[in-house]
Amino acid sequence: MNTTRYPLILLLFLYAALPLKAQLTGALVLDTTIFDGLERSYIVFVPSGYDGLEPVPLVLNLHGAGSTAIEQVVYSQLNNVADTAGFLVLIPDAVDNFWNSGFSYLPPDAPDDVAFLLALIDSVSATYNVDANRVYSTGMSNGGFMSYRLACEAADRFAAIASVTGSMADNVYSSCSPSRPVPVMEIHGTSDLTVPYDGGIASTPIPDVVEFWRAHNECPLTPQTFDFPDLETEGCTVSQERYFPCKDWSEMILLRVNGGGHTWPGSFPLPGAGCTNQDIRANAEVWKFFRQHNLQDEFTGLPAPAQAAGIKISPNPAQTTVRLSGAAGTRFRIVDFTGRTVTAGALQTDRQNISTGNWSPGVYVVQEESGATSRLLIVP
Repeated sequence: MNTTRYPLILLLFLYAALPLKAQLTGALVLDTTIFDGLERSYIVFVPSGYDGLEPVPLVLNLHGAGSTAIEQVVYSQLNNVADTAGFLVLIPDAVDNFWNSGFSYLPPDAPDDVAFLLALIDSVSATYNVDANRVYSTGMSNGGFMSYRLACEAADRFAAIASVTGSMADNVYSSCSPSRPVPVMEIHGTSDLTVPYDGGIASTPIPDVVEFWRAHNECPLTPQTFDFPDLETEGCTVSQERYFPCKDWSEMILLRVNGGGHTWPGSFPLPGAGCTNQDIRANAEVWKFFRQHNLQDEFTGLPAPAQAAGIKISPNPAQTTVRLSGAAGTRFRIVDFTGRTVTAGALQTDRQNISTGNWSPGVYVVQEESGATSRLLIVP
């Protein structure tokens, strides 16, 4: 086993000269292992705050067909979130750049990637202090297909999965019988020409995927809907359908990118891939979803509002300053997409200004002591 450790910023700049946030100071560990007689390569991202004293979540981040682990690191930018939130990311390479995600046209001797990925997680967990109750899988395209196969065949190992531009392979869809309810998120463009929203050769239509997991997880028939603010003029928008609450606190979430292409929202545009939405960041949305779930069937997300919000927010969206209005003495806290509290306190008067100039753009939650919550959007 050959291990090489590089500072993350150095490695990624050498690879793609992609600008990164200055606070991203974690490291990428490049390694190989032998599985079924083949040498398999993989990367582990170790966040800067990791000390090994406490178990931390692990997110499997799988590349698309024809891509590589390092390209997935650069394109998904999931490590940016991991460095802030403090979780490990495992980014492996597929044999010949394609995961055996269950398509009927694959040969019988195709690599057993379910067994490989489970063995790799075990190996990484022997080196790092991984919380076995908080292991997740996400991926782009073929990596999303593979994440669905893991949910179907190894539901006892993954607390939740998320697919970006992927779907369920035909064989997987027809045979899927998970051992437990699995929280699932799908992010998909309606104008995706590579993995069509309405299905393709050996690819299940996204509405059918949503219905499969809604039914399996015993979710309500009608989703909670939400349209993300249209902040950019790139030509596509995002609508959310959330089926919740479901059995054992699972859920099914669809982020439908209206007019979106075969792309990772929030990342850089890819030539010929269609519209890349910039109203959301898929890396942030995936982690917000993951962090709410674990294998102990405990929902750790923010509670639903207990009553109407007593604090009014203006302006919303905001840039450098936001005003909170409400009864003096009302206690509140504001959290970012990782669940980190950015500010907390009590209204000193019926109106209070808060400086937001150094906050990263994105969606925040204002939570009151009553349990009521409101969304706050910070824009560049």
